[in-house]
Amino acid sequence: MSMGMSLGIIITVGVLQLFFLDDLYTAFKKKAAERLIREAMEILKENDYAENLGKLSYENDIRIVLTREDGEILYSSASASSSEEVHSEFLSYVRFTRENGGKSSFYFTDDVRRTGLPPFDPKYEITEAVVNRDRKTPYSSMVIMHFLRFRGRDAVLTIGTLIRPLNTTRIMVGTLLLLVGIFMAGISVIYSYSLSRSFGKPIAEITGSAREIGRGNLDVSFPKESGTREIAELADTLEYAAGEIRKSEELQRELVGNVSHELRTPITMIKGYAEIMRDIPGENTPENLQVVIDEAERLTRLVNEILDLSQLQAKVMKLNPVVFSLRDTLKKLAERSNRMLEKRGYRIELTAPEDAFVYADEDKIYEVLYNFLSNALDYTGESRTVRLSLDVEGGNALVGVTDFGSRIPPGEIDQIFKRYYRSNAPENLKRVGSGVGLAIAKGVLDLHEASYGIRSTDDGETTFWFRLPLSGEESHG
Repeated sequence: MSMGMSLGIIITVGVLQLFFLDDLYTAFKKKAAERLIREAMEILKENDYAENLGKLSYENDIRIVLTREDGEILYSSASASSSEEVHSEFLSYVRFTRENGGKSSFYFTDDVRRTGLPPFDPKYEITEAVVNRDRKTPYSSMVIMHFLRFRGRDAVLTIGTLIRPLNTTRIMVGTLLLLVGIFMAGISVIYSYSLSRSFGKPIAEITGSAREIGRGNLDVSFPKESGTREIAELADTLEYAAGEIRKSEELQRELVGNVSHELRTPITMIKGYAEIMRDIPGENTPENLQVVIDEAERLTRLVNEILDLSQLQAKVMKLNPVVFSLRDTLKKLAERSNRMLEKRGYRIELTAPEDAFVYADEDKIYEVLYNFLSNALDYTGESRTVRLSLDVEGGNALVGVTDFGSRIPPGEIDQIFKRYYRSNAPENLKRVGSGVGLAIAKGVLDLHEASYGIRSTDDGETTFWFRLPLSGEESHG
């Protein structure tokens, strides 16, 4: 881009110097002459003006003449012969200047500093000068006249200067610009080739690796030694994405294994007990039927979990919020769980000194609590105790589910709510489960825009918590 801009600037400068250089140069010379005539007018206020006027004339290559209105020469920076030649046509120009408000500028096709002023013609006036200038003439001149008061009387100060031809300059500048343009074009070609090498090759390699990912090959690497930060960042991003896909596929494979095991167990139990009750007289007992019912419920729960997770992933799950009591919901969960688990030695405690009403989907929040409780029962250890708690903090209800098993390693806390995740701690490897319960809980809490998290202490006390804003109804004890 910078190379193209440079070439554009060169072309623009070339066009400007081709069509506008003469006019710009003429305008510059006119401003310079007007400045010099003002300096000369200041010098004329001095007593010893002749020496300083001569110096000004010499340093700026100009002709300076000071005359009376009738043509009497008071000062001239040229020789006497030149002065007489100027004087022969001088009065016509003086009269025009007087009529023009005391200031005039004229352009000529000859060097009037030496040939003298030609017969007066209004076409030499500045408004016509540029149009009537002959650009083919080797030299042209400009003359500026100003009336002023000099020693109590009117006088005319005249400055003549060359406007040198610019054909040679134009050719020189054009040639220089052409050479610079050719040089810049060569540099541009080399630079473009270098860029294509430094960008094209690694991008082609990255594209090839990305296609491999599309074909299912996730064991690919991306080039990072391209020398450009942007391509290195792109390679890092794609490599990170490939790694995440690998992890997701590994977790999905683990999910399939876990779900297969979870499905096989209740199906096997249902089939086995059904065959026993069919084939063995007297085994059609309420106890055996209850086993079949329990395993059917377990199977239903697993299928519902998978469906819920699919809905959350597809972002089609809808909430049906109502105002309800969190303490009543926790109490219902604790009572049901204690009835089912007391024979196995588990105990569910409830601590809810103050009730809290929230506006949320009651069934979905119950599902979150159930998943938190199921997870806590899996990890509660020898204490076989899980505590459900409810506290009111300001305008929020804080719900916690605490087990007293083993501490969660700090490095795993951020991974717990990821779908299919299971802890790699040695004591957890033999535990079974689909690994989707906490992912469902996270999705439901996200839909409620609730805050949630995990606290795990060194003594093994681990709390899964979430916070919901209180509804408009007042909480009560």
